[in-house]
Amino acid sequence: MARGALAAHRRLRGADDAATGRAVTVAMERTGVDDPASWWSRVRRRPPTDVAVLIGYQLAVGIAIYVLSVHRGLDLSELSYVFRRNDASWFLSIVHHGYRPHGDRPAAIAFFPLYPAAIRVAMWIFQKDVVAAFAVSAVASVIGHTFFYRALRSRPELAGGAKNAIVLLVLWPTTIYFSLLYSESLYLMLTAGFLYFLLRDRIGVAAVFAALAALTRQPGFLCVVPLALWVLTDTTRMWPGRLRRLGWAGVAAAGYATFLLINKLVYHEWFKFTRQLREHWGKRPAPLTQTIPDAIRFLRHPDWNLGWPILADHYFVLGTMLVLVSWPVVCRRRFERCRWVLLAWGGVQWVLIASSSAQSPVSAWMSSTRYLMLVLPLYVALTDLAHNRRAIVYSLGTGSAVLAAASLHRWITKQWIA
Repeated sequence: MARGALAAHRRLRGADDAATGRAVTVAMERTGVDDPASWWSRVRRRPPTDVAVLIGYQLAVGIAIYVLSVHRGLDLSELSYVFRRNDASWFLSIVHHGYRPHGDRPAAIAFFPLYPAAIRVAMWIFQKDVVAAFAVSAVASVIGHTFFYRALRSRPELAGGAKNAIVLLVLWPTTIYFSLLYSESLYLMLTAGFLYFLLRDRIGVAAVFAALAALTRQPGFLCVVPLALWVLTDTTRMWPGRLRRLGWAGVAAAGYATFLLINKLVYHEWFKFTRQLREHWGKRPAPLTQTIPDAIRFLRHPDWNLGWPILADHYFVLGTMLVLVSWPVVCRRRFERCRWVLLAWGGVQWVLIASSSAQSPVSAWMSSTRYLMLVLPLYVALTDLAHNRRAIVYSLGTGSAVLAAASLHRWITKQWIA
């Protein structure tokens, strides 16, 4: 009797296996896949863990903003006003009115056009400008963080520090700006995408991402530096081939050229945005021999009128300089092509940030912590200098998370001026 039951079980199991096999064959014929193992692995593939974690991170930040707002007694209309403050108001004015050389907001040209354009497109779905802007920021933030993590994972020499680098990025003191109506999240998506395709040696796609980054924020045009360096240091190709590929740098520079053309067509001045930065915000470029001594003098005799974020801006800029200088010295044994390219990219971005000057040293490096957040090589450098030890990285992350919580509180209570 037991033998009969066992035989019946085997027949049923064989019938099930045959049915499964026929189903797989039919699906393969429909999808054009020849390898059953390949098809079955695609069917059973789970959602990527990194994407799920980063979506959770984005939701957690959004919930934290809402809970703290409710705790402070803000209703939805007041919260909408908070979202529209400062730079967000300029972006939304561009969404609705574009760039106008006359009227009460000609200084809008200081803000690059791609983020407002993305909001305008998203309004076809979400109707309301604030909701559309928040959707653009949230989606771009998830994609950008994922791009950065996978860019590092794609290179064996950088893969070991990918998790620690992404931890430092999501816990940066001004990480809240990835969830606001600011261009940080879109810029992160484009520069991280640029890095992802650059490290995979897909130069054409990387150049397109670089061009779009240059249409989002001013430092985007600096992507030309790592792109050119990556192409020129490719020892697997002869020099004629390298020089031909260097032509993609022209595509990368096209984004910045397009923005300058907008300046010329609308305001009749190629660099009108720099004039507005100087006249409206008091910001102008200056040599490092001036800005660094000014910053040191300010830290020796700080002015507390604008609060601790101003001191943090100055300390973070000077600290980043020390990190980038010490990186190739302390980690010289592991420095190779990828790290030299990242160092060059981080270095030129830091020079642009540190070259900002103003009439008062107090406001010269205002919001610099927010700008440094987008210098992606900085996180690789910190991870390397920590020798990829989790205890060190997580200690840095904890301290940074405390500042991030304080920044969130100041932003909700309208005390944040960045």
